[in-house]
Amino acid sequence: MKRTLSTLLVLCMLLSMLPGTIFATKATVDPIESEPRVMTEEDYALTDLVWDEIHALEDELEDENASRSQRITAVASLVEASVNYVEGSLFIGDENMTWMTDEGIACMYTFDEEEREGTKG
Repeated sequence: MKRTLSTLLVLCMLLSMLPGTIFATKATVDPIESEPRVMTEEDYALTDLVWDEIHALEDELEDENASRSQRITAVASLVEASVNYVEGSLFIGDENMTWMTDEGIACMYTFDEEEREGTKG
């Protein structure tokens, strides 16, 4: 009887440790404690292509004398159609729009023409 009771108690102790063991093995690395990712030229290549398209679109819209709202809509559509755009990341504010790329690059497009002139290149 003592042996059976001892065996049951050991079994209960082992079963009580099971949930903790399962969660410990599924733990993920804390992103704050992990090493920061260094961006490479390949990471920026697709984003650079999108910016080239935006600059070409700006020139086209300037030739057409497009309004501010037409410019914003056109650039937003171009960004959302780009291959590395993170779905749902586009935010359009009063002065600019921001979005994220699959590579983790945060992008910002300014609506003010004078400020934008300094970013063309």
